[in-house]
Amino acid sequence: MKTIACVTGADRGLGFYISEWLLEHDYTVFAGQYMEQSEELTALKDKFPEQLELVPLDIGNDDSVKRAARLIAGKTRHVDLIVNNAGIIHKDDDATMLVELDYEVISRLYQ
Repeated sequence: MKTIACVTGADRGLGFYISEWLLEHDYTVFAGQYMEQSEELTALKDKFPEQLELVPLDIGNDDSVKRAARLIAGKTRHVDLIVNNAGIIHKDDDATMLVELDYEVISRLYQ
């Protein structure tokens, strides 16, 4: 039985590299994709066409989350590992977080 993972925020950065590592270690990965176009994810899909499923996902949108869950449930009976890497941060929040810790911004990010 294959080990199945779901990684949110897989478009870039840590989420992308976690997805890549899982694929290299024989996981099947459902990669939550926020950006419509991601050259990195497209290349990864080309490299692992049978193991990687790209899932449109905006964690800030309840309908998007429900659609993603239905898509995954329609393709597998179980998920062994969930890596909730995605976060919501606005451009103004980013500048604030880099200068000083703003706990309200951090709280929104985790929610």
